[in-house]
Amino acid sequence: MQVSIQELSKLLNQVRQTPVAVIFSGDPQVSGNVQYRTNNPRNWKSYKTGAEDIARALKNIGFIQVRLLEENADLARKLKLYKINLAWLNSGGLQGHDSMCHAAAVCESQGVAYVGHRPLTTCILDYKPYFKNFCKVLGLKVPEAVLWNGEQFINHTLKKHTNIRSFLHHKGPFVIKPGTGRASNMVSIAYDSRMVLNLVKEVHDTTKDWVLVEEYLPGREFSVAVTGRLICSGLKDENIQLNRIEKPFCFAQFERKLQPGISIFTSIDREPISAQRIIKLDPNNDSDTLKELNSIACKLYTKLNLKGLIRIDLRQDEVGKLHVLEANPKPDIIHSIEKTSLLALGLSEVGISYDHFIVSQVANAVEHYLAQWGEQWLARLNAI
Repeated sequence: MQVSIQELSKLLNQVRQTPVAVIFSGDPQVSGNVQYRTNNPRNWKSYKTGAEDIARALKNIGFIQVRLLEENADLARKLKLYKINLAWLNSGGLQGHDSMCHAAAVCESQGVAYVGHRPLTTCILDYKPYFKNFCKVLGLKVPEAVLWNGEQFINHTLKKHTNIRSFLHHKGPFVIKPGTGRASNMVSIAYDSRMVLNLVKEVHDTTKDWVLVEEYLPGREFSVAVTGRLICSGLKDENIQLNRIEKPFCFAQFERKLQPGISIFTSIDREPISAQRIIKLDPNNDSDTLKELNSIACKLYTKLNLKGLIRIDLRQDEVGKLHVLEANPKPDIIHSIEKTSLLALGLSEVGISYDHFIVSQVANAVEHYLAQWGEQWLARLNAI
């Protein structure tokens, strides 16, 4: 079911009157949040600060029933209790495999619309071995890599090297990283095959999951964010104003500058984002790089049939060819005086306010569900 921009704006005004939830990660160590405590391959984080920023922005733009909810064993009951019509998924899950997609799976099973990626897409984006295979299918360059499964190495994306042995015994260095993770946790550099083996065993002992061993690329490092085509341009007479652009919206194209002696870019959790750590790309001097970053971002967004925001990290090899390192299906969009994310800085560069960007994400989700559920969803909105 397709509607005009004007009709979609009216529908958004209607959604603003309905119960909305912003969901963050519950702590698996708190009693009652899980039935049984298990392992979490992905390093846990609450994401509550970002959820509070999102909730505040929604209220600023006129959403009158915004509630913060914790993802835990009680989530489905709370969605029903509070008659949640739309949920913003700002959670990385509690524990277990593929925790990033658990909240989306709950919403899917309960028929609740949400801002975020569908469960399968979230898994592909968050789990590096799967994502790199998808990139290869699309013809995108990725670093050569092998996988450690706890017992042996497995060929993953070797190309220049004919076998695992020749890869592990070349001069290096290598990047060791867990199959899933965040904030560069457990990511390290190895300089020879003996060091590789020690590090992969250490990571596997913690995560109980696959470990990636990648070739280290010596070139410049970049990031780019991409999201849907609907952009909120403001309010007029209390009505949300929307524009639809031709392609997925790319922004926050930065070079991530590594300080002397540092080989891995660390996240906002470890060190504040500052002018010393990122460089805005120059439209004149970096025009080819900007064009390629946007092309890769749009290709991934389109081919994965995304309906939400992602950030892509890339690095050049010794001859300047861009390789996709990984994607973040839930990048931080923290916006405060104390701490600002890459994406929030990117928005300021293109003149879009944080509040308007948040509403843009809701608009893209609403358009998606209108196409999926059509009259059924309209009837639900009218009933609420």
